[in-house]
Parts: sequence; C-alpha cells; structure tokens
Amino acid sequence: MMLHQVALVALFCVQTLANPGCGVPRSKHQALIVRGSPTQPGEWPWHAGVYHRSGRNSQYACGGTLISAEFVVTAAHCMLDEGTSYRLTRKRLFVRLGVHNLDRIDPGAMQQFTIADIHMFGNFSRDNLHNDIALLELGEMVRMTDYVVPACVNRNVNLDGLAGTAVGWGVTEDDEISLELKQVTLPVIDSVDCLESDRDLFGTMMHKGMFCAGYQNGSSVCNGDSGGGMFFNRDGMWYLGGIVSFQKFRKHGTNLCYTRGYAAFTNVAKYLDWMGNITGMDFSERPAVLVTTTEAPKKRERVPCSPRVSDKSML
Repeated sequence: MMLHQVALVALFCVQTLANPGCGVPRSKHQALIVRGSPTQPGEWPWHAGVYHRSGRNSQYACGGTLISAEFVVTAAHCMLDEGTSYRLTRKRLFVRLGVHNLDRIDPGAMQQFTIADIHMFGNFSRDNLHNDIALLELGEMVRMTDYVVPACVNRNVNLDGLAGTAVGWGVTEDDEISLELKQVTLPVIDSVDCLESDRDLFGTMMHKGMFCAGYQNGSSVCNGDSGGGMFFNRDGMWYLGGIVSFQKFRKHGTNLCYTRGYAAFTNVAKYLDWMGNITGMDFSERPAVLVTTTEAPKKRERVPCSPRVSDKSML
C-alpha cells in the first residue's frame, strides 16, 4: 500500500474481553501501503473492512476503525457509491472485523456485521472532502477476541511532528490492492509545509479538521486505504488520531498514487463532541478498564471503551 502514572476507573463494559483497556493487541508482535511492511494476524485488531453491496455481489471498499463494541469510524466519502457518488443506504454496506488477508478469510477470526445506522458528519462536502468522517453503528455487539479489540481515541488536536502508523489494504506500487494488511509509519507534517508542497491540491482541499502526513520518498497511503486509521502509540496503547482521506493521483487511468507527496487525514480529535453525541461515549477522560462478563449482553448499552481522564484521489 502507498502508507506519561494514572489511576484507571473500573467500569463494567458489556463485552466479552479479558484484556483490560483499549488499544492493546492481544497478539504480541514486534513490530496504505506503498513500500509498507507486512503485518501479522491480530496485530491491528481494531482495523475494519468496509464493504459495498451491489445486488448479490460485494467488494471491499474502505478501511475503518473499531472504537467500541458497536461503532466503527471511517471516512464519509466511503459512504458514497463509487460510480454515482450517491449516498449508500445501510443495506448496501457491511463491516468485517478480524480480517488479515482479503482473499483468505479465517472464519475463526472474522466477524461480519450489518449496519444499523450510518452517521455522517452534517457538514461533509463530497466536493472538497471537508469533514470527511462517518460512524457506522453495527447491527449487533462485537465479540472481543484475540483478533477483535477496539482502539483508543486520541484527544490531542495538535499532532505536528509526531509519527503515526497507518494500516490498510490499499493499492501497492504495482497498481494492485494489497491482499494482506500492511502498515507504514509516517510523520505528521506542519500545515504550512503541507500547503507549500502542493498549493494546487492542498490549497483548496485542506481544512481545519484535517492534517497532513507522509514522506516525499515513495512511502504513503493510497486508494483502498481510505477510511482506515492512523494510530499513535502512547505508553504501549494505540490511539486513533487520523482517518485516511485523500492523496494525489500519479497518472490518469490508473489507481497509482503520487508517492512523493503528502496525504490528508481527518483529525479525529476535532470531532470528539460529535462522536460522543452519537455513540454516548465519554472521550474527556482516560481509557476505561474493560471487565469481562460471563454472559452475552441482553441489551445494547453504550459504554466508554476508548479514552476517557486538480487531481485528487479519494483513497
């Protein structure tokens, strides 16, 4: 693909999860995406695949991030039909979690969900991709496993100078979708430097709810990475900071992205009030401790499982 000591408040989060806290993979691996590196199953257990239906057919369309037992966050433009740009109905979408290889699905790891509701940010613009964020409310509660765990959600608006990791099944340097999930570490770029790098693209597209990230050496995110997350590690926990939004095409008639330019990401911290209103989650405090339950939940209850204390390509 082209890609500080605190007391934790114990809450009863209605999930089957023995591992305390969000943002911590159960699988212990050391460790977009063009020139990205391979990942291992369970290494990014919050990464979701968003699929589009057309009749009896379906295909992978975008990435997403699990932030609680019933919500996945993704890019708003992933809710549009690729051919018509019309908004898709919930019945034309579904989400898969626990997937590592798009062609070789492990039924013991994968969970598939219908969509109960689509929440797109009200001021989303399909023309310039401002406010490119959406929440997918899943049709049933997620079962937490070694391969499915929610990410924490970042509250820090200013990410300049930090390095984050983007993951996804995006188009590779060979103009093909990567079947295996890949990762790439990218620095967040100052908005002025980003603008000056390509005024034609970022001059009209950049928005206060976005940030730039990447290198100018061929490592970036690309088509198919859209909607996936950019994550920042703090004290061993992974926080969702950005959502892949757009990049520039390298040449017309292909899916190849311009790998020597920056990519734009939706800044998740800018939308926490809206996200809290939709999900009922409290993003003002530190991550909660998740307590294992022995029975499946009898009803849907929303509880915090994340932090509490021009040529453009829609990727």
